[in-house]
Amino acid sequence: MRFSRILTSKVLVIGGKDGLVAWVDLWNGILFCEVLTSRTVLRYCALPPPMNKRCEGSPERFRDIAIVEGNINFFEMRLKFKRRQVAFNTTLTTKYFEATRWKMMEPWHNWQKDRTLDMFKIPVDQSYCELLRDVLDGQCTRIAFEKLEGGHPALSLHDDDVVYIMAKAKEMNRRAVVFAVNMRNKVVQGVAKFDGKRTYGFTQTYLQSGISSYLTAESSARLLSRES
Repeated sequence: MRFSRILTSKVLVIGGKDGLVAWVDLWNGILFCEVLTSRTVLRYCALPPPMNKRCEGSPERFRDIAIVEGNINFFEMRLKFKRRQVAFNTTLTTKYFEATRWKMMEPWHNWQKDRTLDMFKIPVDQSYCELLRDVLDGQCTRIAFEKLEGGHPALSLHDDDVVYIMAKAKEMNRRAVVFAVNMRNKVVQGVAKFDGKRTYGFTQTYLQSGISSYLTAESSARLLSRES
């Protein structure tokens, strides 16, 4: 009775001899079920405390969850404004773009806060400047999200420290890039151009895949040669 409904955002196949599966509602929580046992029992687990109390719109714009190296990783970000009065008729507004990652070591156990950072403090290497100029109409930036809006995070399935975030100059723009942000080192690990013509804002437009873990260098080369 700790939840009223579950609208499934993602399904995580955890496995094990009892076939543990998790249905995730990125606003409300997780339902765990061992589907290979004779008696079906649902277990509910709440997500970590939300950074934004108003849970509105598509949760995929701000949140993601994935199984990485045997742990359940949960990521959330938000844009926050702090205002303080510096004079009688003057207010200073400071903008923060916060991101937090949590870990769950065992299913339905407690969440542990793992990483927290301010995205506005993440520098971008000069080598990516040309890509960013295309998105920013000739401008450039040395700070990842200083002039860009971010959304639709995707946790890496291969690197426990990396999260991918789409960025645009404005939410409805068709030109976009995807940043690979290393949360441990607090740097942009890579930038790639992303065709946003079919996207509507920051709606779900890509999914993680672990298929590359099963490809050898030889099979990858064969796939690339067929595509070309």
